[in-house]
Amino acid sequence: MQTAIVESLLLALCGGALGLALASLSAGALRNLLPQGLPRADAIAINLRVIAFGFLLALVCGLASAIFPAWQTARFRLTHLRSGGRATAGRDRMRARTAFVFGQIGLAAMVLIGAALFGRGFLKLIERPTGVRADGVLTMRTSFSWDTQPPKLHGFIAQTLDRMRQIPGVSHAAVTDRLPANGGSQSGSLAVRGRTFDPRTAPDDIGRRAVSEDYFAVMGIPLRRGRVFRDQLPKGAPGEAVLNETLARRLFPNGEDPLGQWISFNPDRPGTWRQVTGIVADAQRSPREPAPPAEVYVSYSTTYWAIPTFVTRTSAPARTVMEGMRAAVRETDPNVPLESVVPLETGIAATHRQPRLLALLMAGFGLTSLALACIGLYGLLASDVAARRQELGVRLALGATPAGVLWLTIRRGMGLTLAGLAAGLLASIPLSRWIASVVPGLVSLDPLVYLTAAASLLAIALLATYLPARRAALVDPVSALRRD
Repeated sequence: MQTAIVESLLLALCGGALGLALASLSAGALRNLLPQGLPRADAIAINLRVIAFGFLLALVCGLASAIFPAWQTARFRLTHLRSGGRATAGRDRMRARTAFVFGQIGLAAMVLIGAALFGRGFLKLIERPTGVRADGVLTMRTSFSWDTQPPKLHGFIAQTLDRMRQIPGVSHAAVTDRLPANGGSQSGSLAVRGRTFDPRTAPDDIGRRAVSEDYFAVMGIPLRRGRVFRDQLPKGAPGEAVLNETLARRLFPNGEDPLGQWISFNPDRPGTWRQVTGIVADAQRSPREPAPPAEVYVSYSTTYWAIPTFVTRTSAPARTVMEGMRAAVRETDPNVPLESVVPLETGIAATHRQPRLLALLMAGFGLTSLALACIGLYGLLASDVAARRQELGVRLALGATPAGVLWLTIRRGMGLTLAGLAAGLLASIPLSRWIASVVPGLVSLDPLVYLTAAASLLAIALLATYLPARRAALVDPVSALRRD
């Protein structure tokens, strides 16, 4: 018993050392995959605590895997080895190994389905149209103190936009409070003059984006009807607003014309009503939302937001325009802090980094669990073939064909695989529903995902089963019968 425990601990420590070496090599790659701005991302490293935990976990696993078989072996006395005790011990050990491999296969099926769902969700995410034409668009965010007076902020924006429009290669320049596909927007309850809404369908979660009139031209958002609002209105003129198509359908589902209607987020305050002048196409607000939100666009000059983001559309080299945008801000006010100028495509791609990381991690877990399940299945059948070598020799001596012995072993391995796979598929149903609830646009019981995971597991299991089965078919009856 002591020998078995020592052997198991040595194997566990070797495996732990190999695992820590692989973890050390992959830590750098993992940091590169993490989303920008993730807290303490630089702290991801293999240190003494991780090494100590890894070896402690290896020791626990080594003891756990050694104590049970060692205890089984110790139950049988040496005098019973030739009188059936060996067979009983062998059957007990085989049952334990079979249950262990059964659990491995079921767990592998669950992790594979989870990985496939995350991968499918990520593909849908990057294929989902954003509603904007990001190529050729450069962005630059600036920030002011929140106690800055509105006239100073609006004057800075107007002067900076005038300078940006003069940059060679810039066709349009605009400002916005938030970029598309990069976060939420201010939201609130919206009132429509002369309309009352059912409380169950009241527009109480309507997004509001503050932009300048050229924003739609910069972003390539098509104007469906009417016209965009004007930044500079005559003194005393009412405010103007543009609705996206989702909001227009929601507010006026019965075919009423939205153009000319009056809306307000603060209907009780004078001077807050705005007239709808146009309808634009939907644009994605966040990659985590399954559908475009209902939004109102209003002029930046009529609102207050101290973190304006400038956007330009250009056909000139990006580096040249970036320098021009920085210069435009410095010429207007050299004391205004600004962030680095980045292409809009880069910003949208950054929103995909977190779901991509989850998909890659799940794929890694899925492949690891698949490998462990197949190694376990191979070890189980190889041990079974070694223990039944004499029996297989007798079968072959009595007329059994190698093909029959091959099929006998494959049938045992694939039967165990199918049983574990069925249990894993059933256990995956609640897991799939949870993943579909956190990943937009996914179907929890996706037949393609389940079929792909099952086919992958069956194919690898067949290979793991065939190798010991082939060895069983090549058993020499004479040498097998001479043993013992």
